[in-house]
Amino acid sequence: MRYYKYALRVGWWLWVKKVVLNPICFLKSSGADKVHNCCTEVSRQKITVPIIGARMQKKNPPCVKAVIFETEDGEICSHWKEAWVRHTFIQLE
Repeated sequence: MRYYKYALRVGWWLWVKKVVLNPICFLKSSGADKVHNCCTEVSRQKITVPIIGARMQKKNPPCVKAVIFETEDGEICSHWKEAWVRHTFIQLE
């Protein structure tokens, strides 16, 4: 029974880490104390909350190529090849 409770806690933490913490990672550059935030994973799921703005992110490991939508709930990293992403991005320009 203890192992089961431990697995539930660990499983929950892995989910939080993957869904919440991984999409935007904070990188410290070696030359300066400049902090960058970027998408390391993208979603293909259509966004249902109102979108305020959008910007493109270039691939620069560990950052991936993505469209970052700014919503009322925060930023969402979306796959740049999805048709709805391209269409929405063009509408916002």
